[in-house]
Amino acid sequence: MVNYGKSLRVVRAVKELTQGQVAEASAISANYVSMIESGLRAPSTDVLLAIAKALNVPVWALVVIGSDDVPNDVHGAAIATLVKP
Repeated sequence: MVNYGKSLRVVRAVKELTQGQVAEASAISANYVSMIESGLRAPSTDVLLAIAKALNVPVWALVVIGSDDVPNDVHGAAIATLVKP
């Protein structure tokens, strides 16, 4: 299972972006970003694509970082190589 809230939170923190900045760049509300990060909402495919574009990362990076089935060293490698500020 993929926890998109976790991946969004991690990438956003590494890139030093606020929820509002991600929301604006993704054309969604800051409240919706907060709900995704809190696990209250799951993003649609269109929203996930918009968020990935706003964060300047490929969608699969969000999947890898948020996946419970991926080993921690792969998470770390994905963050280190794909999520550069």
